[in-house]
Amino acid sequence: SMATPGAAGSTALLAQYLKDGFYPSGKRTVDWPSWPNTQPKGGDSIVPSMSLLKALISNGAGPIRSSSRIPDSNKGFGAMHVSDCLVFADEIEKAERFGLRISPQDFTIGSGEEFVADIVLLEKGQNEGQRKPFVVSLAWLDPPTNGALDVPVYADIDLFVESPDGRVFYGNQIDEDNEEAYSTTERVTITNAVGGRYKIHIKCPKLTMKVKIFPSVVVNGPFKHFDFNVNKEFLEFR
Repeated sequence: SMATPGAAGSTALLAQYLKDGFYPSGKRTVDWPSWPNTQPKGGDSIVPSMSLLKALISNGAGPIRSSSRIPDSNKGFGAMHVSDCLVFADEIEKAERFGLRISPQDFTIGSGEEFVADIVLLEKGQNEGQRKPFVVSLAWLDPPTNGALDVPVYADIDLFVESPDGRVFYGNQIDEDNEEAYSTTERVTITNAVGGRYKIHIKCPKLTMKVKIFPSVVVNGPFKHFDFNVNKEFLEFR
């Protein structure tokens, strides 16, 4: 299937975007020396974790024809659209009404912990154009276990987003009584989101092993990408 090399190539482009220092400035900030000197010079180079790449892929995916929800049980999060989650410096009009934020690479969560980060969306009517959906993806690598545990996902981390009007949206669009327990990638999509401050919650259950998980969170939505006073360069979980 050509889907495999297509997905691999798209993922490589996402990794190159980060390694070349395009985040958060939207332009290349790293100089790569010639072989055998392989250390980048200056800039904002990020060597992305597998979790970060998974979250970016999820956030940029779009529905396939006849899919009524994301994720679809047959098609997953949909077709990959790399450019839909990235921002470049020359996309001035786009960056005024659409932004990208990611969690720091050293963000960790452990047994029984919960963290919250804020993101502020533009009020409706501000730089409106075609209002993009508000999308949040959480991805992590499940730690290895001894194989005797009869659970599909050991570190069943949960994502839910609280809107300014008090509504709560759960990962993979599942209701509170049936939260996601079968995937290490969760996504919340809010179409036509109201403006204001949203709270992104990441919660880890009690674990029987002493392990630290390195999750990644990616956010896209209707906010000014280059306004780092309103939304800092990296999500600040507390």
